Amino acid sequence: MSWQAYIDTSLCGSGHVEKGAIYNLEGTSCWATSPDFVITPEEMAEVVKGLDGKTDSLYANGLHIAKDRYVLTKVEDDNKVLYARKGKDGLVIGKTV
Repeated sequence: MSWQAYIDTSLCGSGHVEKGAIYNLEGTSCWATSPDFVITPEEMAEVVKGLDGKTDSLYANGLHIAKDRYVLTKVEDDNKVLYARKGKDGLVIGKTV
């Protein structure tokens, strides 16, 4: 199964996830994404910093994804999982190796 098929079928196709994307660890290459879910290089740089443990600015200024600002609410598993919210919507970012 390709990464795109994983996004389309296993994540978004489950009915539990609206949008998803898979990037390399550096955040410089998008391997798969759901339609109309565009994450800018600057936004991915924020994500990478957060996953590297630099979360102070994310707590203070928010996490920006697809031009939306989310409030960082929790960081777990030694900075490998970021949780954020915007109104009734939520966002989870996980780092796997």
